[in-house]
Amino acid sequence: LPSLDNKPVALFCTYAFNPRQSLNTLKHMLEEKGAHIIAQQAFQRNQSMSDVQSFVAYTIKSYQESVH
Repeated sequence: LPSLDNKPVALFCTYAFNPRQSLNTLKHMLEEKGAHIIAQQAFQRNQSMSDVQSFVAYTIKSYQESVH
């Protein structure tokens, strides 16, 4: 990955049984490249879409707060 130079990043993963350390692993990899993590969420594969909508709304709010 190229340098992310403090860019805001929303990170997510999907899983069937258990996400284990997926988010933490991705978070550390992206932070090493300079990312500013503004949101993260693991979604169970057959979870309701309302959880996704909540994550997107939270991500947008977090982004707006990070640019002010």
